[in-house]
Amino acid sequence: MRIHRFMRIVMLIWVGTLWPDGMPRAWAEMSKTETAEVPPAPVQALKPSPPPEAYSLVTATIAEGANVWLPSTLIVESGATVTLTLRNASQAEHGFAIDVLGVKEVLPPGGTKEVVIKPGGSGPLRYYCPIHKGHIGGQLFVHRLLP
Repeated sequence: MRIHRFMRIVMLIWVGTLWPDGMPRAWAEMSKTETAEVPPAPVQALKPSPPPEAYSLVTATIAEGANVWLPSTLIVESGATVTLTLRNASQAEHGFAIDVLGVKEVLPPGGTKEVVIKPGGSGPLRYYCPIHKGHIGGQLFVHRLLP
């Protein structure tokens, strides 16, 4: 803000030294009536970037011993081949299931497994631990990109 004021004062002093009676009338009139027409920049439609083809899900113990798969929401494109790397970070056996896709895995403590899926359609698909009723699951949200 100070630099802006300073430059304005400098410009007024400079104009005053060139034209003690003020700016030439033609310039003053031109600055009032003529404006520069700047053509609008071309707008390009943004194409959404495709989501990654691989995700890692990890079991975690949260408040009061509740277990959860993290992240709790994944977003994938319909028809994409997606690799899910499942990691059981707890000291107990845990499962991972997505009923609609026929996925049902059991992971030993500290175990890791990869599951490859290719969801079709659109909408949320529930994933959960089929071994423990209290295990908090998540959702795999399948969407279609617009053409």
